[in-house]
Amino acid sequence: LIIFSIFSYIAHNYDEKKYVDSVREQLRAISNIQTHRIQQYLNAKKNLLKMIVSRRELRVALAEYNKSGDKKYKDKIFSILNDAKKGLEEIQEIKVTDLHGKIIVATDKRLENTYAPNFPNSIEQLQAIKVGVDVKHKNSMLLLKSRAPLYSEDEKIIGTVYVNINFDELKKITNDYTGLGETGETVLARKNLDGGVFLTPLRFDKEAVDKKFIFNDHQMQPMLKALNGEKELFENIKDYRQNNVYSATNFI
Repeated sequence: LIIFSIFSYIAHNYDEKKYVDSVREQLRAISNIQTHRIQQYLNAKKNLLKMIVSRRELRVALAEYNKSGDKKYKDKIFSILNDAKKGLEEIQEIKVTDLHGKIIVATDKRLENTYAPNFPNSIEQLQAIKVGVDVKHKNSMLLLKSRAPLYSEDEKIIGTVYVNINFDELKKITNDYTGLGETGETVLARKNLDGGVFLTPLRFDKEAVDKKFIFNDHQMQPMLKALNGEKELFENIKDYRQNNVYSATNFI
């Protein structure tokens, strides 16, 4: 599961102990609430993947296609995937691959006979359900990209299903500034090879979606600490606007 980092910010301008203690408690509480909300939202979307994978007629049709290569089974798979996509507005795309990553059927026909990127190279990896979040560049839509194995009736892996789900409503959670005053915010990011990527708009930078930041950028201290696994409350560190902040981090 991809790691998310959540940052709740409140700029502090006072040194009174009472105020500082209240800020700490408020940040911890808000960070936990936001984490719970995002977990619930994520679990609801993952259930869509499970619903598709559990369809017996899909698994039977794929098993038969693998044996015979008969086009009627491929057409049957397409009909099942297309019905699922039409019935659930959140689903953007579904595709089914063989055990080598070749796309057999996709709701976007242009993808057929191409290969899924970063396909697992072992059965053990294929058995794992993988879920990640990415940004659709055309309109900055958040996508939940998921992959799960498909099993035959005798419990052998016969392929995989990929489902891309609209995850854009996540922005409504991060745009909720309840309890955070005029300066606080919740930021969602994921790690990449040399730093991190913002997944949602920032309160003071609405164009931040899909912006990258690097590990040696001193303006990104709260994010970098969280992405490095430091789950706690941080004080007097710089945010992306170069303000001194308190930051509470959590992970999903």
